[in-house]
Amino acid sequence: MLANKVKQLIIILGLVATIFFLPQSVQAQDRSYVYDSIDVQLDVNKDSSVVVTEKITQRFDGVFRGVFREITLSDSVALGKCRVNPSLQCGGFSFMELLGVYDNNNQLISPNKYTTETITKSGEQRLKITWVFSDSGKDFDNELFSYTIKYKVYGSLGYFTDYDMLYWDAIFPDREVIVENASVRITFPEDISYSQDNLRIPDRGYNYTASYNDSNNQLIIETQRISPFEDFTVMLRFPKGIIDEYATLQLDINPKPDFITINGTTLNEPSSEVSGIIPGQTNVLIGASGYQDFETSFPLQASETKLITASLQPSLATILFFASLVICNLLGLILLPLILLLIYREYRTKGRDVGRSPVVVPEYSPPDKIRPYLLGSLKDESVDTVDISSTIIDVAYRGYIKIREFDSVSILGIKITAREYEFLKLKDFTDLTPVEQKILTAIFDGKDRVTTSDLKNRFYSKIPGINDAIYAEMVNRTYFPKRPDKVRSKYRTIGITMAVFGSILASVLVFLPFAVTTAFTLVITGIVLIVVSGSMPAKTKLGSKIFDKVLGFKMYMETAERFRVQDLTPETFEKYLPYAMVFGIENQWAERFKDIYTEAPEWFEASSQERMLNTIYLVNSLSNFSRVTNTSLTSTPASSSSGSGWSGGGWSGGGGFSGGFSGGGGGGGGGGAF
Repeated sequence: MLANKVKQLIIILGLVATIFFLPQSVQAQDRSYVYDSIDVQLDVNKDSSVVVTEKITQRFDGVFRGVFREITLSDSVALGKCRVNPSLQCGGFSFMELLGVYDNNNQLISPNKYTTETITKSGEQRLKITWVFSDSGKDFDNELFSYTIKYKVYGSLGYFTDYDMLYWDAIFPDREVIVENASVRITFPEDISYSQDNLRIPDRGYNYTASYNDSNNQLIIETQRISPFEDFTVMLRFPKGIIDEYATLQLDINPKPDFITINGTTLNEPSSEVSGIIPGQTNVLIGASGYQDFETSFPLQASETKLITASLQPSLATILFFASLVICNLLGLILLPLILLLIYREYRTKGRDVGRSPVVVPEYSPPDKIRPYLLGSLKDESVDTVDISSTIIDVAYRGYIKIREFDSVSILGIKITAREYEFLKLKDFTDLTPVEQKILTAIFDGKDRVTTSDLKNRFYSKIPGINDAIYAEMVNRTYFPKRPDKVRSKYRTIGITMAVFGSILASVLVFLPFAVTTAFTLVITGIVLIVVSGSMPAKTKLGSKIFDKVLGFKMYMETAERFRVQDLTPETFEKYLPYAMVFGIENQWAERFKDIYTEAPEWFEASSQERMLNTIYLVNSLSNFSRVTNTSLTSTPASSSSGSGWSGGGWSGGGGFSGGFSGGGGGGGGGGAF
């Protein structure tokens, strides 16, 4: 039975694999191509430049949209080898210019029909030429398709003591298909007295033919079946004096130029040395963004190295830019103290309480008949959870609810249940303040009995409304002209915005040093506003008066025995206990009554009623109650939350064929179709 199920599973998996992979295989077999031929023509000019013409013929079968060719500009790996070992034969060129791309009929293609871009691939910097000959794709039936790329390179020849040399990667290796036929034709301006000993095709053995035609000074090299990812490199020595040695420019330009144009060919981001310059009258244009172009003309001799030194003059736009930079920075320096002074003035006029008394006088009851939640919010100008939990104790003392304590249950030292509290509704809430009604309505939610566990992940949604009601009552009682939380939020938001914007501006100024002090001023101002935002809510004259009385009431509660010993009754203890909790002095308050508290409160039923005769234990129990309740009230569900020229690699090293090869001659790169 099991064997049959295994067989069925294998069959099903095989069918699934067929469904998913067969279409891809079919698609892969729907089209294919090979290089029918790649014919490279190298015209070596007397002036040391070389015109390269590559005619690439592909045999397509299926639908194709375009072709691409990647010409190696520089090979970091090969150049690294040459730096380490000067005896290596090293190729490359200094720079190039693209002369044109031609279609299947040898017609010049408009530059807007193809794209050029400089890319980095396999450690090489390459010029990628992409020609989309059909946007929708053209269906070929084992047909030939040709295109030609023509470009001129400078500095591609090597000059040695006894000979000069051409080192060229004629057939690019980075391709996925075979080259059926390949030819390389090299033409010189005069006879090079060709000998087979002067030609070498590395890694190719004798799998090629070479013939030299004296009548046109042309060497023809042919081969067949070059495998994918295999190159075809030509190294040809020829007598000295046939080709002029190129010149070299050394650049000492301040600032570093963005481009240099030499006899009409532009190199972007040139290095400090540019070789491959054709001898003769040379016109040079050097430019950098924000500066006036520097132009010069001079004759160059063969093999000459000429130093160009220039300090580019800033353009009018740059002068205006730097002038505005200085002005903005000066403004930033001037504005910072002025803004800080304005912030201080804002605090003096709007952030200071009106009519505060310099002396605190003891008060023996809460001022203005304010309940614990309002007193707690007034004392620190903020609504806290202790203001709500103390209100629960206050209404319990006044007989509206009863609180029951259930201790945690443990078995063999393992806690099974946590400590919990239950609230029982004893009478209607209609005669309570609107805030108290809002708190109790949110707790009971239409029920007469509820536990702290019931409030978890539920009550939190009611807190914003309760906070709003408390802040509104402070304004309605004219303790504050505006809600303290809104005032704090206003200044904090402005401060954060300024600090963030200033920080972003400062990070941008790392690259563009514009108005640094302006960014600094914004950041400092923002930080100052954030710091002082908590002090900006200001009480009215009445609010200050009530606040002074609140401080006086706290003084009384902290040192009650110094004032009215006769008032230290159990009723006083329970009545003002919620206020003591708001002040955070409940332990001190309990200490005053530890010897006169003889009866357990009716409104709080502890897990051990006998110990409730001790005020210290009662306060500890209520502190636990406050912690558990605050946790339950605030708990939330887990889910609530192109240019005309390119720079290439120059020659280095050299000594003879026996020195070995670095790889990476001029040309090379890759190509393909899509």
